[in-house]
Amino acid sequence: MRFIIDTNIIFSGIYNLDSNAGKFLMLAIEEEVELIAPEYVQIELMRILKSKLKFNKDEIFEIISALPIEWIEEELYSNQIKQANKLISDEKDVPILACALALGMDIITGDKHIHQMKTKKVKVWELKKALNSVH
Repeated sequence: MRFIIDTNIIFSGIYNLDSNAGKFLMLAIEEEVELIAPEYVQIELMRILKSKLKFNKDEIFEIISALPIEWIEEELYSNQIKQANKLISDEKDVPILACALALGMDIITGDKHIHQMKTKKVKVWELKKALNSVH
C-alpha cells in the first residue's frame, strides 16, 4: 500500500519507535508500505526536530536521510493546490491534500483537520486502522 504521510505520524515514529507510528515507519523500512510526502512535510519535520528535540543540523540531516519516505516537489502537485485550499480549513495541510489529489493516493494522519475534511476524492486513514489493514 502507498500512503501520503503527515508530519505528526513521522515525528511520533521518530520520537518513539515502539509506538504505532514507529511500527508504521518500520513497515516502510521493510518495504511493506510505501510512504510519500510533500517536501513541505520535510521542512516542517526539520523545524520540529530542532525545536522540540533540540537536534542539531547533522542529526536532523541523518534522520531525514534515513527515513523511508519519497519526498515530492511542489511542482508535482501545484496544479491541485487551489482545489485543496477549497477542501480543507487549515492552510498548513494544503500541501498534503494537494499531493494526495495529484497522485491519487490515500493520506495517513492524526490531524483532525484532515480527518474532518468533506471530500470523497481522498481516503484518510487513522494510524491504527492503516496498521491493521497492512497486517
